[in-house]
Amino acid sequence: MDVRDLSSAQVKLWSVAAFAVATLIAGVGWQVVHDRTVVLEGARRTTQQLAVTLEASTSAIIRSAELVAEHVGTVTLANLDADGKPTPVATEFWSASLRDLSSLHGITFIKTDGSMPISAARFSGGPVRIIDQNFDGSGWNGVTAHLNGVSNDLHIGSPIQSFFNEEQWILPLTKPIRDSDGRLLGIVYVDIALDTFLDLFSRVRPAENSGVVMVRLDGRLLFGDPFITEAINMSLSDVSLFTTHLPRSPTGTYSANAPRAGDARILSYRKMTDWPLVLAFDLSIADALASWRQRAMFFGLAGFGASLVILSLTLWLSFQFRRGEANRRTLLLRERSLEEAQRLAGVGHFERDIVTDEVTWAENMFAIHGVVPETFFPSRESFL
Repeated sequence: MDVRDLSSAQVKLWSVAAFAVATLIAGVGWQVVHDRTVVLEGARRTTQQLAVTLEASTSAIIRSAELVAEHVGTVTLANLDADGKPTPVATEFWSASLRDLSSLHGITFIKTDGSMPISAARFSGGPVRIIDQNFDGSGWNGVTAHLNGVSNDLHIGSPIQSFFNEEQWILPLTKPIRDSDGRLLGIVYVDIALDTFLDLFSRVRPAENSGVVMVRLDGRLLFGDPFITEAINMSLSDVSLFTTHLPRSPTGTYSANAPRAGDARILSYRKMTDWPLVLAFDLSIADALASWRQRAMFFGLAGFGASLVILSLTLWLSFQFRRGEANRRTLLLRERSLEEAQRLAGVGHFERDIVTDEVTWAENMFAIHGVVPETFFPSRESFL
């Protein structure tokens, strides 16, 4: 369609159509962008809430193990034989503690020389057993920290495989027992089955492509879900969580690229209140936007369809305008031809509406009768 062939009415029609399509596209675009912002904000709030929930649940598990360690220490110190070995009274208390708290895997008492003469452990699918054999724990970082006086609080070690079941991963915790003079009397060791945390983390993860990690304040990774054994003790001190965000705030949410995962992610972190640990929860932005992409496609198709309807209707109306203009031009041409023929023949014509009795003269009628249209108004009476 040549723009030069358009009448003013058609130009106005296409202008209105263009404005309607532009408004529709702008509205759909705004809605899509707004929805994306809302979805991402919702994902950030979700990860923040999950981080809070995880901290509370994780802290409760560790706190329960610490309380058991304190009780075990009190009972054990009161029930040691002459060689410093726990008596059956103490080990029976250990067994009862393991039976009462399903998250615990093992309990033992470490002497000041690092030896563990007797232990209690829960075997997978079986009862609690007492293992009467000496283990050497002097090399454990938790034990050395207590023996060297570095730590007087609960020490959370890196996950290790169970002595009694290599398929069982455990999180070791140690707590020193001292007398009123501060002299170290021994170290209570308890461990938590790592599956306790992994089951908790897997239940709260909203998508398959998301993850939860527990990290020390020094940046050393303890473990995460999904669980990767090679990642234990991996240093994360150079990532933005530790270089930028944690120094600013103990809790927060930010977006980051994950080279290993190959996509951008929303990450919420929370420094635990009672323990020198950080919980971090990450969610793939692609997963968070999955539902948004479906809505965006729907809005886009709906906007495209509506635009096609507007343009099709405008094209049809424009065609009707063009056909009407052609008919009007044809009629005008015929009227001019008739007027010219009448002028040449020296005759004229008039029309009378029989309903209103209105009379209309052709232009040459005025010339024939020597009157002008500006002052003469044709009617039967004026003609007579």
